[in-house]
Amino acid sequence: MKKALTLIALGLLSTMAHAKVTIQTDNRVEILAVNQVINSVPKQAKGDLKIENGVNQMLVRVTAMVDGNGGKQKFNSLPMVVKFEGNDETLKFETPFPIRDERAVKRFKAEPQIKVTSGGKSISVESDIIFDQTFALIKDYDEMLHGYNLAGGIAAINIASQPQKVSSNVIANSSIENQGKIAPSFDNIQHGFLEMTPAQRQEFISWAVKHIND
Repeated sequence: MKKALTLIALGLLSTMAHAKVTIQTDNRVEILAVNQVINSVPKQAKGDLKIENGVNQMLVRVTAMVDGNGGKQKFNSLPMVVKFEGNDETLKFETPFPIRDERAVKRFKAEPQIKVTSGGKSISVESDIIFDQTFALIKDYDEMLHGYNLAGGIAAINIASQPQKVSSNVIANSSIENQGKIAPSFDNIQHGFLEMTPAQRQEFISWAVKHIND
């Protein structure tokens, strides 16, 4: 009997230790960042993701190849903050309708939102758009999400009351960071520039010229 109780207890502890929320996305939703105050997970793109139970927050965007006058063009939405709650379940993030042409792009821009379901049933979420693209130019989406929370948007999480998780990399680089901000590598900026649409590249160039002497 004692052995059986021990096995049951170990089984319960194992179940609790592995209790997670599984995030799934369709091929149009890209995960840019996950709130690192709550979760300690690697950077993810499209695909499944395991996060902690409870209230969570992710930064996502919608991407699609759409039919245009000159052929296929890539559409990237503005980053969207999504705040939601989940416990021991699988949540699917998807666009509310297919985005295949300019008409669908205009429809999405008019009312940008992400559909989140659990077992086929919609769940309530809070979402917001980030219009300030400063951090997007250098692909620092973690900092973008952090800045959004500091500003207190409608989908923000109160990070002041949350214990900060400090990685070994942060500790190792603390002496360097104390001397000032570390500039992003040229390779990262170059890679980000090549992924931009022509309109985004023009916007980036205008921004860079404006701040060239900062």
